[in-house]
Amino acid sequence: MEITNLLGKEIKTGKPVFLRNLLLFPLTNGNDQIENVTGIDDLLGRRLCQILELDPPVIDRVNVNNTSDQRLLVIDGEEILGAMQNRIAASSCFIETKSRLQVPTICVEQGRWEADRPDSSFFSGHSVSYPFLRAALARSSVKPAGPGARRGPEDRQDVVWDEIERKLSTTKVSSFTSSMHDIYEKLNDDISRYLHDCVSGREDARSIDEACGLVACASTHCLALDLFGSVTLFKMFKEKLLRSYALDAIEYRNEPTPIPRQLPGRIFADLNRAEKKKSKPEGLGIKYLMPGKTYLGQALVCIDRGGQEQLLHLSAFPNRKPTHEIE
Repeated sequence: MEITNLLGKEIKTGKPVFLRNLLLFPLTNGNDQIENVTGIDDLLGRRLCQILELDPPVIDRVNVNNTSDQRLLVIDGEEILGAMQNRIAASSCFIETKSRLQVPTICVEQGRWEADRPDSSFFSGHSVSYPFLRAALARSSVKPAGPGARRGPEDRQDVVWDEIERKLSTTKVSSFTSSMHDIYEKLNDDISRYLHDCVSGREDARSIDEACGLVACASTHCLALDLFGSVTLFKMFKEKLLRSYALDAIEYRNEPTPIPRQLPGRIFADLNRAEKKKSKPEGLGIKYLMPGKTYLGQALVCIDRGGQEQLLHLSAFPNRKPTHEIE
Protein backbone atom coordinates (compact mmCIF):
# COMPACT_ATOMS: atom_id res chain seq x y z
CA MET A 1 0.00 0.00 0.00
CA GLU A 2 1.30 3.41 -1.02
CA ILE A 3 -0.10 6.26 1.04
CA THR A 4 -0.64 8.34 -2.09
CA ASN A 5 -2.69 5.47 -3.57
CA LEU A 6 -4.82 5.45 -0.44
CA LEU A 7 -5.68 9.08 -0.99
CA GLY A 8 -6.51 8.58 -4.64
CA LYS A 9 -4.61 11.72 -5.68
CA GLU A 10 -1.10 12.96 -5.09
CA ILE A 11 -0.52 14.89 -1.90
CA LYS A 12 0.47 18.52 -2.48
CA THR A 13 2.20 20.84 -0.02
CA GLY A 14 1.22 24.51 0.13
CA LYS A 15 3.33 27.52 1.06
CA PRO A 16 4.50 27.50 4.69
CA VAL A 17 2.52 29.59 7.16
CA PHE A 18 3.90 31.03 10.41
CA LEU A 19 1.70 31.49 13.47
CA ARG A 20 4.29 33.15 15.70
CA ASN A 21 7.04 30.49 16.03
CA LEU A 22 4.69 27.68 14.90
CA LEU A 23 5.38 26.71 11.29
CA LEU A 24 2.62 24.97 9.32
CA PHE A 25 2.70 23.31 5.91
CA PRO A 26 -0.86 22.96 4.49
CA LEU A 27 -1.51 19.63 2.76
CA THR A 28 -4.09 18.92 0.04
CA ASN A 29 -5.06 15.72 -1.76
CA GLY A 30 -7.80 16.85 -4.13
CA ASN A 31 -10.60 15.13 -2.21
CA ASP A 32 -13.63 17.21 -1.29
CA GLN A 33 -15.82 15.13 0.97
CA ILE A 34 -16.42 11.79 2.66
CA GLU A 35 -20.13 11.27 3.12
CA ASN A 36 -22.07 10.84 6.33
CA VAL A 37 -19.23 11.31 8.83
CA THR A 38 -19.13 13.63 11.83
CA GLY A 39 -17.13 14.23 14.99
CA ILE A 40 -17.67 13.78 18.67
CA ASP A 41 -18.20 17.49 19.44
CA ASP A 42 -21.07 17.66 16.95
CA LEU A 43 -22.87 14.57 18.25
CA LEU A 44 -22.41 15.39 21.94
CA GLY A 45 -23.63 18.92 21.25
CA ARG A 46 -26.79 17.54 19.61
CA ARG A 47 -27.20 14.88 22.32
CA LEU A 48 -26.90 12.11 19.75
CA CYS A 49 -24.00 10.41 21.49
CA GLN A 50 -23.37 9.26 25.05
CA ILE A 51 -20.03 8.27 26.53
CA LEU A 52 -20.07 6.29 29.76
CA GLU A 53 -17.79 4.27 31.98
CA LEU A 54 -17.96 0.49 31.76
CA ASP A 55 -19.62 -1.34 34.63
CA PRO A 56 -17.40 -1.72 36.58
CA PRO A 57 -15.22 1.16 35.30
CA VAL A 58 -11.77 0.46 33.85
CA ILE A 59 -9.09 2.97 32.90
CA ASP A 60 -8.42 1.76 29.38
CA ARG A 61 -11.93 1.60 27.88
CA VAL A 62 -15.19 3.57 27.74
CA ASN A 63 -18.57 2.91 26.14
CA VAL A 64 -19.47 5.17 23.21
CA ASN A 65 -23.11 5.00 22.14
CA ASN A 66 -23.68 6.64 18.75
CA THR A 67 -27.46 7.09 18.40
CA SER A 68 -27.22 9.23 15.26
CA ASP A 69 -27.62 8.47 11.55
CA GLN A 70 -24.01 9.50 10.93
CA ARG A 71 -20.80 7.55 11.35
CA LEU A 72 -18.54 8.90 14.07
CA LEU A 73 -14.80 9.54 13.62
CA VAL A 74 -12.69 9.84 16.79
CA ILE A 75 -9.00 10.65 16.29
CA ASP A 76 -6.02 9.59 18.39
CA GLY A 77 -5.53 11.88 21.36
CA GLU A 78 -9.03 13.37 21.32
CA GLU A 79 -10.03 14.25 24.88
CA ILE A 80 -13.19 13.56 26.89
CA LEU A 81 -13.76 14.98 30.37
CA GLY A 82 -15.67 13.95 33.47
CA ALA A 83 -16.90 10.59 34.76
CA MET A 84 -14.22 8.86 36.86
CA GLN A 85 -11.28 10.65 35.21
CA ASN A 86 -10.41 12.48 31.99
CA ARG A 87 -9.35 10.27 29.06
CA ILE A 88 -8.04 10.49 25.51
CA ALA A 89 -8.67 8.11 22.64
CA ALA A 90 -5.74 5.68 22.43
CA SER A 91 -6.04 5.55 18.63
CA SER A 92 -8.33 6.76 15.87
CA CYS A 93 -11.57 4.80 15.51
CA PHE A 94 -14.63 4.85 13.27
CA ILE A 95 -18.03 4.04 14.77
CA GLU A 96 -21.07 2.88 12.81
CA THR A 97 -24.43 4.68 12.91
CA LYS A 98 -26.77 3.69 15.74
CA SER A 99 -24.24 1.45 17.43
CA ARG A 100 -22.30 1.08 20.65
CA LEU A 101 -18.55 0.51 20.87
CA GLN A 102 -15.99 0.04 23.63
CA VAL A 103 -13.28 2.55 22.69
CA PRO A 104 -9.69 2.10 23.98
CA THR A 105 -8.61 5.06 26.10
CA ILE A 106 -5.69 6.44 28.08
CA CYS A 107 -6.01 8.39 31.32
CA VAL A 108 -4.78 12.01 31.25
CA GLU A 109 -5.69 12.83 34.86
CA GLN A 110 -3.60 10.66 37.15
CA GLY A 111 -4.81 12.09 40.48
CA ARG A 112 -8.54 11.39 40.23
CA TRP A 113 -10.65 8.21 40.22
CA GLU A 114 -14.10 9.31 41.35
CA ALA A 115 -17.31 10.70 39.89
CA ASP A 116 -19.93 13.14 41.11
CA ARG A 117 -22.62 10.47 40.70
CA PRO A 118 -22.67 6.79 39.65
CA ASP A 119 -24.21 7.52 36.22
CA SER A 120 -21.89 10.42 35.46
CA SER A 121 -21.13 10.64 31.74
CA PHE A 122 -18.30 12.19 29.76
CA PHE A 123 -18.43 15.45 27.84
CA SER A 124 -16.11 16.86 25.19
CA GLY A 125 -12.85 18.45 26.20
CA HIS A 126 -12.82 20.33 22.86
CA SER A 127 -9.16 19.43 22.65
CA VAL A 128 -6.67 16.93 21.28
CA SER A 129 -3.62 15.97 23.29
CA TYR A 130 -0.51 17.87 22.24
CA PRO A 131 1.88 16.28 19.70
CA PHE A 132 4.64 15.30 22.15
CA LEU A 133 2.08 13.24 24.10
CA ARG A 134 0.49 11.74 20.98
CA ALA A 135 3.97 10.84 19.71
CA ALA A 136 4.88 9.15 23.00
CA LEU A 137 1.65 7.16 22.85
CA ALA A 138 2.21 6.19 19.21
CA ARG A 139 5.77 5.03 19.89
CA SER A 140 4.58 2.95 22.84
CA SER A 141 2.19 1.09 20.53
CA VAL A 142 5.11 -0.35 18.55
CA LYS A 143 6.36 -3.59 20.08
CA PRO A 144 9.87 -2.77 21.35
CA ALA A 145 12.84 -5.07 21.47
CA GLY A 146 15.37 -5.70 24.21
CA PRO A 147 15.28 -6.49 27.92
CA GLY A 148 13.14 -4.26 30.10
CA ALA A 149 11.28 -2.77 27.12
CA ARG A 150 7.81 -1.42 27.82
CA ARG A 151 5.06 -3.50 26.24
CA GLY A 152 1.68 -3.69 28.00
CA PRO A 153 -1.24 -1.25 28.47
CA GLU A 154 -0.04 -0.33 31.95
CA ASP A 155 3.36 0.63 30.56
CA ARG A 156 1.68 2.74 27.84
CA GLN A 157 -0.26 4.49 30.58
CA ASP A 158 2.93 5.21 32.51
CA VAL A 159 4.50 6.71 29.36
CA VAL A 160 1.58 9.15 29.09
CA TRP A 161 1.59 10.08 32.77
CA ASP A 162 5.35 10.72 32.64
CA GLU A 163 4.93 13.02 29.63
CA ILE A 164 2.13 14.98 31.29
CA GLU A 165 4.28 15.47 34.40
CA ARG A 166 7.09 16.73 32.14
CA LYS A 167 4.70 19.17 30.46
CA LEU A 168 3.32 20.43 33.77
CA SER A 169 6.86 21.06 34.97
CA THR A 170 8.02 22.71 31.74
CA THR A 171 5.01 25.02 31.52
CA LYS A 172 5.02 25.69 35.29
CA VAL A 173 1.34 24.76 35.54
CA SER A 174 0.02 23.45 38.86
CA SER A 175 -2.65 20.74 38.70
CA PHE A 176 -4.05 19.00 41.77
CA THR A 177 -4.96 15.91 39.74
CA SER A 178 -2.06 16.06 37.22
CA SER A 179 -4.59 16.85 34.50
CA MET A 180 -3.57 17.52 30.91
CA HIS A 181 -6.69 19.64 30.51
CA ASP A 182 -5.50 21.98 33.26
CA ILE A 183 -2.50 22.85 31.07
CA TYR A 184 -4.81 23.89 28.25
CA GLU A 185 -6.96 25.90 30.65
CA LYS A 186 -4.07 27.73 32.31
CA LEU A 187 -2.35 28.54 28.99
CA ASN A 188 -5.53 29.34 27.07
CA ASP A 189 -4.62 33.00 26.48
CA ASP A 190 -1.17 32.09 25.14
CA ILE A 191 -2.65 29.42 22.87
CA SER A 192 -5.33 31.80 21.59
CA ARG A 193 -2.67 34.28 20.48
CA TYR A 194 -1.29 31.65 18.12
CA LEU A 195 -4.72 31.07 16.58
CA HIS A 196 -5.55 34.77 16.23
CA ASP A 197 -4.02 35.06 12.76
CA CYS A 198 -6.17 32.17 11.50
CA VAL A 199 -9.46 33.62 12.70
CA SER A 200 -8.59 37.22 11.78
CA GLY A 201 -8.40 36.37 8.07
CA ARG A 202 -4.70 36.96 7.48
CA GLU A 203 -4.12 36.39 3.78
CA ASP A 204 -1.43 33.71 3.95
CA ALA A 205 -3.31 31.83 6.69
CA ARG A 206 -6.33 31.26 4.43
CA SER A 207 -4.60 28.29 2.83
CA ILE A 208 -5.16 26.41 6.10
CA ASP A 209 -8.94 26.61 5.52
CA GLU A 210 -8.52 24.95 2.11
CA ALA A 211 -6.25 22.18 3.39
CA CYS A 212 -7.03 18.61 4.38
CA GLY A 213 -4.12 18.43 6.82
CA LEU A 214 -0.97 20.03 8.18
CA VAL A 215 2.66 19.40 9.02
CA ALA A 216 3.55 21.34 12.19
CA CYS A 217 7.04 22.43 13.32
CA ALA A 218 8.51 24.59 16.06
CA SER A 219 12.16 25.47 16.54
CA THR A 220 14.10 22.55 15.02
CA HIS A 221 11.40 20.04 15.92
CA CYS A 222 8.85 18.39 13.67
CA LEU A 223 5.81 18.20 15.94
CA ALA A 224 3.28 16.22 13.90
CA LEU A 225 1.67 15.46 10.58
CA ASP A 226 -2.10 15.12 10.49
CA LEU A 227 -3.83 14.35 7.20
CA PHE A 228 -7.51 13.65 6.56
CA GLY A 229 -9.34 12.14 3.62
CA SER A 230 -11.10 15.39 2.76
CA VAL A 231 -11.23 19.11 3.51
CA THR A 232 -14.55 18.59 5.28
CA LEU A 233 -13.08 16.05 7.69
CA PHE A 234 -10.09 18.24 8.48
CA LYS A 235 -12.32 21.21 9.32
CA MET A 236 -13.99 19.14 12.06
CA PHE A 237 -10.66 18.85 13.90
CA LYS A 238 -8.72 21.90 12.66
CA GLU A 239 -9.10 24.16 15.70
CA LYS A 240 -8.41 21.35 18.16
CA LEU A 241 -5.24 20.37 16.32
CA LEU A 242 -4.01 23.96 15.96
CA ARG A 243 -4.44 24.47 19.69
CA SER A 244 -2.49 21.28 20.39
CA TYR A 245 0.36 22.34 18.07
CA ALA A 246 0.47 25.74 19.76
CA LEU A 247 0.79 24.15 23.19
CA ASP A 248 4.00 22.42 22.09
CA ALA A 249 5.27 25.50 20.21
CA ILE A 250 5.03 27.51 23.45
CA GLU A 251 7.96 25.49 24.78
CA TYR A 252 10.15 26.91 21.97
CA ARG A 253 8.81 30.45 21.62
CA ASN A 254 12.21 31.97 22.32
CA GLU A 255 13.92 29.89 19.64
CA PRO A 256 13.98 30.57 15.87
CA THR A 257 12.13 28.17 13.56
CA PRO A 258 13.77 27.44 10.18
CA ILE A 259 11.73 26.59 7.08
CA PRO A 260 12.56 23.00 6.02
CA ARG A 261 10.66 23.09 2.72
CA GLN A 262 11.43 19.47 1.84
CA LEU A 263 10.19 18.10 5.18
CA PRO A 264 6.64 17.05 4.16
CA GLY A 265 7.97 15.13 1.17
CA ARG A 266 10.60 13.42 3.31
CA ILE A 267 7.97 12.31 5.84
CA PHE A 268 5.76 10.74 3.17
CA ALA A 269 8.76 9.12 1.47
CA ASP A 270 9.85 7.60 4.79
CA LEU A 271 6.36 6.26 5.52
CA ASN A 272 5.99 4.84 2.01
CA ARG A 273 9.27 2.93 2.43
CA ALA A 274 8.18 1.53 5.80
CA GLU A 275 6.72 -1.93 6.24
CA LYS A 276 2.94 -1.55 6.43
CA LYS A 277 1.37 -3.48 9.32
CA LYS A 278 -2.34 -4.01 8.69
CA SER A 279 -4.83 -4.73 11.48
CA LYS A 280 -8.51 -4.59 12.36
CA PRO A 281 -9.19 -1.68 14.73
CA GLU A 282 -12.04 -1.21 17.17
CA GLY A 283 -15.06 -0.29 15.07
CA LEU A 284 -15.15 0.12 11.29
CA GLY A 285 -12.31 0.26 8.80
CA ILE A 286 -8.71 -0.90 8.60
CA LYS A 287 -5.69 0.36 10.51
CA TYR A 288 -2.16 0.66 9.13
CA LEU A 289 0.95 1.11 11.26
CA MET A 290 3.97 2.48 9.37
CA PRO A 291 7.17 2.43 11.45
CA GLY A 292 9.57 4.29 9.15
CA LYS A 293 13.24 4.91 9.72
CA THR A 294 12.67 8.46 10.94
CA TYR A 295 8.90 8.82 11.33
CA LEU A 296 6.13 6.66 12.72
CA GLY A 297 2.77 6.79 10.95
CA GLN A 298 -0.63 5.35 11.73
CA ALA A 299 -3.60 5.49 9.36
CA LEU A 300 -7.28 4.62 9.64
CA VAL A 301 -9.10 3.91 6.39
CA CYS A 302 -12.67 2.99 5.47
CA ILE A 303 -14.02 1.05 2.51
CA ASP A 304 -16.01 3.13 0.01
CA ARG A 305 -18.99 1.97 -2.04
CA GLY A 306 -16.69 0.74 -4.78
CA GLY A 307 -14.79 -1.47 -2.35
CA GLN A 308 -11.71 0.79 -2.35
CA GLU A 309 -9.81 1.98 0.70
CA GLN A 310 -10.37 5.63 1.52
CA LEU A 311 -8.31 7.55 4.06
CA LEU A 312 -10.03 8.87 7.16
CA HIS A 313 -7.04 10.02 9.21
CA LEU A 314 -3.28 9.67 9.08
CA SER A 315 -1.01 10.90 11.87
CA ALA A 316 2.77 10.78 11.92
CA PHE A 317 5.43 11.76 14.44
CA PRO A 318 9.20 11.50 14.81
CA ASN A 319 9.90 7.94 15.95
CA ARG A 320 12.42 9.16 18.48
CA LYS A 321 11.83 11.19 21.62
CA PRO A 322 11.39 15.00 21.29
CA THR A 323 15.14 15.58 21.14
CA HIS A 324 14.68 14.71 17.44
CA GLU A 325 15.58 17.63 15.21
CA ILE A 326 14.70 18.33 11.59
CA GLU A 327 17.43 17.03 9.35
